[in-house]
Amino acid sequence: MTGQRKQGKAPGAGRPVRRAAKETIRVGVSACLLGQKVRYDGGHKRDDFVAGDLARVVTVVPVCPEVELGLGTPREPIQLRRAGRALRLVAPGSGADHTEAMRRYSEERVSELERLDLSGYVLKKDSPSCGMEGVPVWDGREFARTGRGAFAAVLMTRLPLMPVVEETGLRGAGGRARFLEQVFAYGSLRSLRVLMRGGDRRSIARSSGALALVRARPARVAELAALAMDEDWLVSMRALDLLEKLARDHPEWVEPYKRLFIGALADSDKWEVRLQIVRALPLFTWTRAERRRAVEILLRDAAHPQKFVRAWALDGLATLARRDRALIASVGRFLREFERSGSKALAARARSIQSRLALV
Repeated sequence: MTGQRKQGKAPGAGRPVRRAAKETIRVGVSACLLGQKVRYDGGHKRDDFVAGDLARVVTVVPVCPEVELGLGTPREPIQLRRAGRALRLVAPGSGADHTEAMRRYSEERVSELERLDLSGYVLKKDSPSCGMEGVPVWDGREFARTGRGAFAAVLMTRLPLMPVVEETGLRGAGGRARFLEQVFAYGSLRSLRVLMRGGDRRSIARSSGALALVRARPARVAELAALAMDEDWLVSMRALDLLEKLARDHPEWVEPYKRLFIGALADSDKWEVRLQIVRALPLFTWTRAERRRAVEILLRDAAHPQKFVRAWALDGLATLARRDRALIASVGRFLREFERSGSKALAARARSIQSRLALV
């Protein structure tokens, strides 16, 4: 597979052809739209906006799946064909079936593109490999515009949040503006994510850099809130940690997103995530229903097997008890359990809480 790609790769395909002057925002582009002669007939489909204005403001990453697969230029045309519920990628002249080869190539290539932190993608309309939607599919009698290109299908499944458009969606000023706005918004989100990913549960990656960026531009708190729901639990945990830190200094910045802390994340199977939740709960003003949920979480996690979670959950419960004396009995019960636990850290936390509540 790898050897095939090297042999069939068009000059410049897969490499950025222009680089943005400042922050690097990368956008994948079907190579034929940039004027590269990679089509089956040896031609191209250069798009003036994509190859011109777009390439001047972002770093474009040209990709031609068919050439990179090793099919060459010129080559036999291919098309999507329906086989039961499945779609096959077939050369009708020879009958060659490229479905599995394209799938393997696409998985590998999209992994490479993920590592480039793409912020968007422009696909070639109607291409059996790159078409985003409405690609012609042969059902044995006629063509129906019901397909998605074989490469595009993998790309959009693996990167579902990334802005993707066909070149025809960029013909008008409105479509261009929307796509660029989405690209730069997604790129901005990814720039925070890059700072917070990697490492292990004991590290904070480069979260301090992300915190500095958000402090400099408070509107980016919304991006942190989005990252709190990231599929990578380490990114999610670090985003929650930063939101908790910001809530201590600027509660009004985080207040619009406070329900994150009483939602599904509070039930995470990762104790590190639960720790950030219980630390943050006492920082917000809750409605009566929200407060019941917050108290439920703190009562549950005050018995968590992880000592840090237990200690901070009881600390938070004690903070709420200062305004709701009905919680004093529950706090007192946990204080006694902490004192009998045999843990010096939990016993010390119990004494600190008792002092704050004047229960000594």
